[in-house]
Amino acid sequence: MRPAPILAIPPFPGAKRLRFARWIGKCDDAGEDPDTLLDALASSRVGGCYWGRQKALPGSAYVLDGTGEPGTDSVLWSADDDPWHLLKGAEFARLPESDPRALLVLAAGVP
Repeated sequence: MRPAPILAIPPFPGAKRLRFARWIGKCDDAGEDPDTLLDALASSRVGGCYWGRQKALPGSAYVLDGTGEPGTDSVLWSADDDPWHLLKGAEFARLPESDPRALLVLAAGVP
């Protein structure tokens, strides 16, 4: 199954998808700091499932598991979960290789 885009236009019922950005060529400013983008994502809580559910979480730190095979020490990260709700208490995240949610994990500062 192909993962959903991590940054997408909210799926408003009946709305026609519009492009909110387009590629205009090579960026000339190679000095941009990627941490600035990650900080903006985290502070605005951008990315992931829109209107995702906020399930009950353990009272102490936990391992956040997006592999679909969580262990007894972990919380399952489902596609319909609010990622920022899950990331706020996670001490570690496990994801499949090339999972786009890794961008949100980095932005949240979770190893």
